[in-house]
Amino acid sequence: MNILNFIEFLISIKKEDLLGFESHKKMVPFKLNPNTRDFQPKIDSTESAVLIILNQISNTNLQIIFTLRSSKLRKHSGQISFPGGRKDSGESNIETALRETYEEIGIYKDKLNILNEISPLYVPPSNSIVYPVISYSENLQNFKINYDEVDEIINIDFSHFLNINNLKFSKNLYNNQNEKFPYWDINHTTPLWGATAIILQELIDLYNISISK
Repeated sequence: MNILNFIEFLISIKKEDLLGFESHKKMVPFKLNPNTRDFQPKIDSTESAVLIILNQISNTNLQIIFTLRSSKLRKHSGQISFPGGRKDSGESNIETALRETYEEIGIYKDKLNILNEISPLYVPPSNSIVYPVISYSENLQNFKINYDEVDEIINIDFSHFLNINNLKFSKNLYNNQNEKFPYWDINHTTPLWGATAIILQELIDLYNISISK
């Protein structure tokens, strides 16, 4: 993996060149019709931001940091996520992502280099628009978990997601139909699927574009 080229590519990519829906639709659990998945935000949607942390461990090893959300939380409890949360009034996407990351796993913003933002995603169950921010770090460690929000930190090699053979499928009953949905098996108790997997897919596709240039 040429990590430097990928990082430089992420820094350089412009908003109009992002993949958005073309990437997102690959990881949507249910059929794309108005009764199952709506990608259009509602007027009263809230706004959230998450931080995708690319943590370089060695010259060839790049990890992504996920969190297992606490079962104490009211929304999306017990799910695998990126660090992040709801935006406060007047905050930018980057400010929210950095603040929430510090609150959840104790990483100061001076340990993180912001690279860019990728396509936002509307999440119907929480009626929220999620803005993903990408950051880069080297040998990040010494996490301080806030157990009111996070049960566990999950570090996964980015290369795991580049191997399509690691993508799995399962069945889920939705609107009285059995629908196949894709997921990544990266934790002993919880699959990575839904909004986080949808956002991650754009990053995967961007990497594949970067190595083709």
